[in-house]
Order: sequence, then C-alpha cells, then structure tokens
Amino acid sequence: MPELNYELESRKEHVNIGLVLYRDSEKDKLFVATLELFGNGYDISLYENNNCTEIKKSVVRNTRYEFLQYTDDFEKMVVDINGELFVVTEQQFNRVKEYYDTKDSDTDYEENIKRLNENQNALERVKMYNGFPLSITPTDFLYLVKRLNEKMGLKIIESNENEGFSVYRCLRGKDEEFGVGCLLDDRKISKNDIKLLHEIALRNFLIFSYFDFGLNKYKDNQGADIDIICGDEFIQMIKKYLNIDIT
Repeated sequence: MPELNYELESRKEHVNIGLVLYRDSEKDKLFVATLELFGNGYDISLYENNNCTEIKKSVVRNTRYEFLQYTDDFEKMVVDINGELFVVTEQQFNRVKEYYDTKDSDTDYEENIKRLNENQNALERVKMYNGFPLSITPTDFLYLVKRLNEKMGLKIIESNENEGFSVYRCLRGKDEEFGVGCLLDDRKISKNDIKLLHEIALRNFLIFSYFDFGLNKYKDNQGADIDIICGDEFIQMIKKYLNIDIT
C-alpha cells in the first residue's frame, strides 16, 4: 500500500471545523486552535495571544472519531479525532462525523464533500435570519467580545446584566466613553435592553448579538442608530482583529 502524501491529500476538498480547544500531548498543554479536514489529512492551527504560532500538518491511514465525554458544564464535548484530543461543540462534532462518514461511504467522495459544504453553507444562510447562533458557546462569545474591547483600546470599568443582556461601560483614554451590549438570548433587542444600555453609558453605543436575525441597526427612543454586530460581521471582526477563525 503506497505511503500517504500530505501535499496530495491537502489538494482535496477542505472542511473547516472552526475554533476548538486542542490538547497537545507532546507539550501537555491545551491550546485554542482551528481544525481543518481534507481527505486523509488534517491541519491543526495553534494560537497563543491571538497569533497563530504553529500549524500541525498530519495524514492518517484510517480516519476515525470518537465521543469521550461532555465537559463539566455539558456545553461542549471531549472527543478523539484521529488520535488527537479536542473540545468541540456538538454541531462541530456532527460536522466531523458527517464529513468522515461521507468520505468513507463512497469512492467519489470529492463531489459529496463539496455538496456537504454547499448544503451546510445554504442551511446557515437560511437559519441566519431566524436567530441562528454562532458556532461557539455563549461563554466563548463573551470572552471574544471582551478581547475585542481590549484590542480596540476599551477598558471595562462597569458592568450590569438583565435577562440575557449584558452591558459594559468602557473608557478609551481618559474620557472617551462607550456603552457595549451583549445579547445572548434567542430574541431580538428589546426596549429594556436599550434602557439598560443608556443607564450604564451616555454615548457611543454598540451591541454584539450571539444570534443573528439579519439586523445591523437598532433605532433607540432618541432616534439614534445603534450598530448591531452579529453573524458574519462578528466572524469577520474576530478574524481581522484577533486572527481567530470561528466559522
């Protein structure tokens, strides 16, 4: 049986699993990483301080996956993929299973994988306008929003929350004030959310939403437009400012 060639495998259709946690057994350390599958190969890109520090390139004769256990909060799954340990969402694990099951069930898998990607992307576009969540947990979402604030020079000096909506009063420099909101619930922004935002800050409002309803503006009771960052716009911001891919 001929030896597998990474370069040849990497030319096959790729499936991006997205942002995961990865345990590097050699370094005995947990990394934020991205996982990408293709043929009998896969790439694991490791991140430290928002920078990609290493890309582990591998090929394996017999691809496999196995669910091991849920995390303590039951929000994520610890899984074995080709002998590597990852912490992923259920949606991500289902994508891994669907990819490998499709690949192994048909010799003409390239066309099937392309169709899998097309179907997944079409499904995400449809769901996006019905409150479609990001492919990360709400905890990860809040963490990334805070990292974005730091990247933009915003320091959180006060916070409050009510019914799935968190607000932060931030300062940039000595006196430039910002009011940042984070909506976690599967609902649209309410008047109570805006009231809470106005109570914590006076100007420069911005809202990040975990669910995407296809809206990017909200007009408050004073007639001012408040920008809403969600869905693909949030994904692109994370990629641009933090160099992290969460697709």
